[in-house]
Amino acid sequence: VTVFVCEPTTKELVNSFDEKYVNLYGRTYISNNNLCLDHVGTGVGVAFEGTELSVTFECAGTNYVCIFIDGEQGYLTRIKLEKGVSTHVVSKNLEAGFHTVRVVKSNEIGDGSIKIKETTHTPFRKTERSIFMSTKKA
Repeated sequence: VTVFVCEPTTKELVNSFDEKYVNLYGRTYISNNNLCLDHVGTGVGVAFEGTELSVTFECAGTNYVCIFIDGEQGYLTRIKLEKGVSTHVVSKNLEAGFHTVRVVKSNEIGDGSIKIKETTHTPFRKTERSIFMSTKKA
């Protein structure tokens, strides 16, 4: 069981992709205000209250992302992303309440990069810390 200590935050702060507001996985970087995922296993995790979360992606080619909801060990959904900009509802029909969603690139760098332009849902929650992983740099 993972326990999160959270406080309200804003869409703008979450979409800054600063590690104070999201969990980053792997070798990610920011370019032109977008979170860039080049390597397999790179991704982002966000916390929110509600029933669904949308993500806007920009891809250089065909890519795939896996979606992990509320700490599930196996991914629940794999989404095919085509070249260009597209918005996808990555989690939907969730019970109303607090949720965490992780979006992880699942194909190799040779297939092109993924830019995460924006996540959409309010209210977001700022993850202060977790028992099993720190979301703040010491």
